[in-house]
Amino acid sequence: GKPKGVRITHSNFSSALLHQHSAHNFDNTANARVYDFASCAFDTSWQNMFAAFDCGACLCIPSETERRDDLAGSIQRFGITHSELTPSAAMVLPLSTLQKLDTLILGGEGLQEEYAKRWASVVNVKNSYGPCECTPTSTVGDVDPEKFNGANIGRGRGVNTWVVDTTTGDSLVPVGSVGELMLEGPLWWGPGYLGDPDRTASVFVKNPTWLTRGAPGHSGARGVLYKTGD
Repeated sequence: GKPKGVRITHSNFSSALLHQHSAHNFDNTANARVYDFASCAFDTSWQNMFAAFDCGACLCIPSETERRDDLAGSIQRFGITHSELTPSAAMVLPLSTLQKLDTLILGGEGLQEEYAKRWASVVNVKNSYGPCECTPTSTVGDVDPEKFNGANIGRGRGVNTWVVDTTTGDSLVPVGSVGELMLEGPLWWGPGYLGDPDRTASVFVKNPTWLTRGAPGHSGARGVLYKTGD
């Protein structure tokens, strides 16, 4: 799609690495070999790169031909242990390739039950969600082949997740109800969209009433939240 031009700070990315290493199985993995699948024009490539460097792993960069025409072969030649792919890309890989990985991180598309169960039977599968405004992962969930739920995007990693009324965003919705996801945390606390203050103001909401008011047993708080549109 069209680049959003959102600005991300060093602090944002540092917070993401701190909170998400364990969730992505990047902790204590100095011998890990990370496949650099995404184009550097996409936020995922930057997450791969910094996550690999931060834990001392090897970032393996395939050629365009390998990425496009020989995904399985290049993964095996590089001895990859960690790879982040879209489900569509993972579909072209045989199970014999996937089972040699330590961790398969999936994102960018919905995860179909048939494939999720098949892949999770041979490799650690992580279902990752997040907009680029949130550096770029916000939630991560372990995929259990016995208890798969396609609507489950996991827990917030470095963010608090809130579901609000879709019409005004002025109130939280009950558990199990449909609403819009809002994110609160240090992963996106930055200067917003480059040269677009109106767009920044429309999706980064300061001190919503329900947050400052608090709830029984929970004191109120102040902050800026991101409206995902999801």
